[in-house]
Amino acid sequence: MPRIDRALDTMRAATALATPRPAYAAGLRGAIATVLPLVVDSLLGLGGGVWMSLGGFNVALSDRGGAYRVRAATMAAVMAGGMTAVLLGTLAHNRLALAVPLVFVVALFAGLARVWGAAGVSIGGASLSTLVIALAEPAASPLVAFSRAGFAIIGGLGAMAIALMIWPLRPFRPARMAVAHGYDALADYAAALARYNRARSAGEPAELPAGSAAVRNALETARAVLASLRRGRPGSSGREENLVVLGEGVDQLFGHLVAVGETVDSIAPEQRAPAADAEITAVLESFDGTMRLVALGVLEEGDQTPVAVQWNGNALRERLRGASMTDEACAHYLQAAAILDRAAQFASVGSATVEALNGGRPPVPVERSAAADVSGDAPEPLAVLRAVLAPGSLLLRHALRLAVVTAIAVALAESLHLKRGYWLTITVVVMLQPYTSATTHRALQRVLGTVLGALLTALLGAAFHDQRAILALSFI
Repeated sequence: MPRIDRALDTMRAATALATPRPAYAAGLRGAIATVLPLVVDSLLGLGGGVWMSLGGFNVALSDRGGAYRVRAATMAAVMAGGMTAVLLGTLAHNRLALAVPLVFVVALFAGLARVWGAAGVSIGGASLSTLVIALAEPAASPLVAFSRAGFAIIGGLGAMAIALMIWPLRPFRPARMAVAHGYDALADYAAALARYNRARSAGEPAELPAGSAAVRNALETARAVLASLRRGRPGSSGREENLVVLGEGVDQLFGHLVAVGETVDSIAPEQRAPAADAEITAVLESFDGTMRLVALGVLEEGDQTPVAVQWNGNALRERLRGASMTDEACAHYLQAAAILDRAAQFASVGSATVEALNGGRPPVPVERSAAADVSGDAPEPLAVLRAVLAPGSLLLRHALRLAVVTAIAVALAESLHLKRGYWLTITVVVMLQPYTSATTHRALQRVLGTVLGALLTALLGAAFHDQRAILALSFI
């Protein structure tokens, strides 16, 4: 019974429907990049519509939004990998002794490419799928291999033009706006706190600002948007993780602001030091400016001058030296200086995270030993390579499994002369994942999807025979 229960749970998980709204814009853009080459080929009789369509399809799927430079580099790499796969696969057709080791090497690369995140998965998966399709398609002469590769490049360039110039997608824009709004609300609270502190220091009546509602609402909105963005996606990207880090930074910085306000406000009016109060006000105003720049950086989505955090609690400590005040008041001011030090550290983390976000880099560990000295350097490539190729590396084991099983699938398809045997290999590529549970889910989804797709294709094929109708159905 436990096995049956586990099987039923797996089946329910694999067939569960996701709640997020479909990505209609991405679907339309992908359909255009895939079907437009087929339409052009049917009108002009070029003879390479399938390869142009395959190139456009792979490039369109690889665009996950984000920094322009990173998107362009990823799509160019997918296009180059597809072109190379078409060329090598066509040349290796009907040469089993060459095809099997070639597939093994490319599949090994596809498995190891996961170390580069979503971009690596796109590059490796597209190259491997294109290779096995090209291996199954006969060619009249070696020159055909170069023409197919050229058509794949044309299709990829068309998809890149649509994605980067004609219709760029910005899937992370709502999350960026929500996170930026949180930093703007934080800046508003810092400005109100600075005004309050200046008034209290001058002996004027004022009330401690209650910015909790505005900042908390902005923070909860950002969290809801980020949760909606991540829900239903097969994995996370560095851009999502950076936005999550920035969203949590609002919470941390807000807590430090509240602590500074309450610490200084607890000093009796007759014990306050005007010079120290003036310094705290100046730091709060600098805090306000830093948060505005961070918010602007989140919204800009491009390279910009890094936000420099040039404030902390040191200037306040300097003001306290030699100042005439009670020990109790001095202790409160020193506590405020320590809180400002920690706030500067969190602000520096935010600045480095904005740079990583706009540069398309994953979050990096940040040393907090210095308030304004934050390094955003990525890990050394050799260190990453050594970690991936280590004997106990999960990624290496997955890559070897993928290479062995894919090579066996190609050998079986070629030896048994299966018609369109590349579907066997592509099924292996799609199903095999680093973890058992993920592989089981993919297997169930693949089987169900294949059955439903075959039934739908049979019904539509019986009802429609005109080429224009088939192209319209392909677009849908």
